[in-house]
Amino acid sequence: EATPLKRESLAIRQRLFGDNDARTALAMLGLAMNLNFVGQFPESEVWFRKALATNTALYGTEHPATATIANSRLTAMFSTFTARHVNI
Repeated sequence: EATPLKRESLAIRQRLFGDNDARTALAMLGLAMNLNFVGQFPESEVWFRKALATNTALYGTEHPATATIANSRLTAMFSTFTARHVNI
């Protein structure tokens, strides 16, 4: 499973660069997307929010990197809603 590797990657980046770094935010996003994929929606949301907050603080709301994280979060929220409420 990829989740332990994503967690390890995030821990390394946090140690090397701190929490307020674009490289760390990217690792947060990767972990969030992985957690969403495996159905761990509440924890996924926590990491999406942290990644978005970091990029917003670094670049502002209009930056493409911030928009990418916001879009990924919305896509994940939609898939979460669909998984919970629609029988496909």
